[in-house]
Amino acid sequence: MSKIFYISDLHLMHQNIIRFDNRPFETVEEMDKALINNWNSVVSNADHVYHLGDFGLYEYRKFLNGKIVLICGNYEDDMSDEELYKYGFDEVHRGTYSIKYNGTIITMQHQPSKIRDKRH
Repeated sequence: MSKIFYISDLHLMHQNIIRFDNRPFETVEEMDKALINNWNSVVSNADHVYHLGDFGLYEYRKFLNGKIVLICGNYEDDMSDEELYKYGFDEVHRGTYSIKYNGTIITMQHQPSKIRDKRH
């Protein structure tokens, strides 16, 4: 049975993200190898992954398991959807994207926004 995963901000091949996010790696190569290995240790090719932007080096898509739906972030602003599909993303969406899962609507986007809870 396939699983669904949600992730964002891999920043593959982004050296400065190690310092910006205090990631526990010495080099970008070490970081990328760990991210890819960790991803593939839990995601199978049958699984669906919703990546909420700032993927990083798009060529690395080919090394990652799963059907990847990319909800674009600011990293992807200068890329056309056509270019992103060429890297192997299964779907590409911009802005807010919603799915219905087990009767619940899940809305995803790269930039967080304030959502008022109407129950209060």
